[in-house]
Amino acid sequence: MIRRFISGTVSRALGLPSVTQLEQQLTACRNELETVNRQQQAVYNVISKIRASLDTKTIFCTATKETCRLLGIERVTVYRFTSEWSGEFVDGFEFIEPGWEELSVWKKGSTWNDTYLKETTGNGFQKSKALYISDVYEANLSPCHVETLERFGIRAYATCPIFVGEKLWGILGAYQHSEPHQWKEHEMMFLSQVASQLGFAVKQSQLLKNTRDKALALKQANALQGLLLQLTAEIRDSLELDVLFKTTVKEVRRVMGADRVGIFRFDLETKYHCGEFIAESVLPAYGSALSCKVRDRCFGDQYFKLYQQGRLQILNDIRAAGLSDCHIEILQQFQIQAQIIVPLFDGEILWGLLCIHQCGDTRRWLTTEVDFVRQLAAQFSVALDHANLHSQVRSQADRLVGMVRSLETLNAELREIGKVDKLTQIPNRRAFDDCNHEEWLLMMQQRRP
Repeated sequence: MIRRFISGTVSRALGLPSVTQLEQQLTACRNELETVNRQQQAVYNVISKIRASLDTKTIFCTATKETCRLLGIERVTVYRFTSEWSGEFVDGFEFIEPGWEELSVWKKGSTWNDTYLKETTGNGFQKSKALYISDVYEANLSPCHVETLERFGIRAYATCPIFVGEKLWGILGAYQHSEPHQWKEHEMMFLSQVASQLGFAVKQSQLLKNTRDKALALKQANALQGLLLQLTAEIRDSLELDVLFKTTVKEVRRVMGADRVGIFRFDLETKYHCGEFIAESVLPAYGSALSCKVRDRCFGDQYFKLYQQGRLQILNDIRAAGLSDCHIEILQQFQIQAQIIVPLFDGEILWGLLCIHQCGDTRRWLTTEVDFVRQLAAQFSVALDHANLHSQVRSQADRLVGMVRSLETLNAELREIGKVDKLTQIPNRRAFDDCNHEEWLLMMQQRRP
């Protein structure tokens, strides 16, 4: 005790910290090191859970739940930007402490329209800056900003940007509703590390999705090429167009996964103002277009020349394609949301259209799908040529048979005329000679005089 007193007296005389103060500092340092160690272990655990999954929803749900628990705050959520720098709180990508779930403004798809973010294209978040406010009423924020925060029931918050590669993707936000919160440095560091890992996870998920999409596209391309070879062989061998059309629309719809595939034939006498579907394969959920008369003066007046030149119509979304009202009205009649239309030619004449329809939703058509439909349409033109040629040959054969029968009838009539006198109707010398010759041959066979 005396030694501690003497030591404290000497320390004060020399202006140095006392033993008690050093012990307190040592304890504080030890506690801080233990806190940092726990924090780093928590970060490691969260990162391990994030990397253990390839499903984006699972990753974000895990990260927000663990972050909310470790920081001891009331809400952690993810905000995703759009291309116009508005955005929304992603439904399902959040964790909420009990008692704060019913804030209606946080319901599914809640948006935060921040004009400042739009004007500055992401503000400081583009520079990887975190933002934290311990009390929104003590932070000298603008009145409109405070009003927006009040609408979401936010009293304190900390946000960190989520980057996917070099692109600002969204924000990881921690929010306190009930009271202010003094954010500590290790908390901000933890939040920043989790946001960084989320960006990495999103990038990995996108790469995986791209790989899967490419594999699926390659598989579909192989299936389309196989079907094209099969249909090409059938087209060149078949002369029954009705059977060929029915087989083709069924197989094309199956391989492309479309809602409807149909073959539309124009009524040429109406100058391309009218036509009907003569073959179709359609899912049961959507109405049939078979035998439906379609009258479209817009086509004959505006689009005919384009299709005559080989134009394809590829629409991923009919509502965003800038179509005329009459055109949209006809498409909606058949519940069409997206489509590919390819012209079919009989020689140089526009005969009809091969139609691929998506009815349940919009669809982004792949290049391989468009190329497949284009090549298939070319084979259809060959089939139409073959059918016409076969029809012409059959017609000529029928005419030849008719001519032969007519000649046989005429020859019989000529033979009859040559044996009977036209005036008296009495058999003449030629008839006598023929009859005599036949009798002579008969007597010879029977050995009679």
